[in-house]
Parts: sequence; C-alpha cells; structure tokens
Amino acid sequence: MLLAGIITCLLSLLGGPINDPGPFTYDATGQQTASSYTNLQNFYDGDGLRVKRTEDGLNPALFLRSTVLGGQIVAEIDYAGGSWQWWRGYVYQGSQLLAVQQSGAVYWMHEDPVTKSKRVTDVNGNIVSTVEPRSILQF
Repeated sequence: MLLAGIITCLLSLLGGPINDPGPFTYDATGQQTASSYTNLQNFYDGDGLRVKRTEDGLNPALFLRSTVLGGQIVAEIDYAGGSWQWWRGYVYQGSQLLAVQQSGAVYWMHEDPVTKSKRVTDVNGNIVSTVEPRSILQF
C-alpha cells in the first residue's frame, strides 16, 4: 500500500499514470473530482487545493497544509477504525519533497536534475521505487 501510494504520487508529478484506470470527472477549473474506477472523490478549497479524498465512500482522508510552505501538504489524516489517525507525513526542503514518513518508516525522495528520473529509498539506502520519464525522442 505504501509503495503504491508513493508510486502514484511520483506518477502524478510526471503527468499521470501510464494506464488510465477509468473515466474521470473534472470540475470547471479542470481539477479531477471523481473517478468511477474506485469511486474516488476529491474535494478542493477556494484556492483550488485538495483538502479531502474518499474512495468508495469509505476511509476519507484530510490533507493538512502549511501556509508557511506555500500550501504544501505536510500530513494526511485518515479516518480508519472509527477514529481519525495520522497516516502520512511529508518533509520538504524549500519546495522540493525530501522525505515521506508512513507506518513508522521514512522514505527518501531523490530526483536527477537532468533526466528528472525519481528514486525512493528506505533508511538503509535500498531503492524501493523508481520512475523513469519517457523522452520525447524515444522510439
């Protein structure tokens, strides 16, 4: 689950998933509000920042943002087991995502400044995820 979440996050930074999981619904500003594949619903504030997500109407998640960091998400708080629980935390260096903390573990984010390839490593330096962007010139 953690790895899938990190990969989804990285893919969204690169422009979206390779395989479209299903029809999406968008609001007037072009932001995704729903997906029929998982009954995903996203909710946004007046500034267009995502503040809540639900899937199949269950386990909603709230996104805690920092005004000091320009609206960056610093934590996800999920409703599970009948109570709200801290689920995932994000650490930034400036505007760049540096690390994600989840389930008692820390995962470090690395990006090659030239190729824009991304790596996620655990605290021991083991690669747990990679994303290689496709070049326009690849055939």
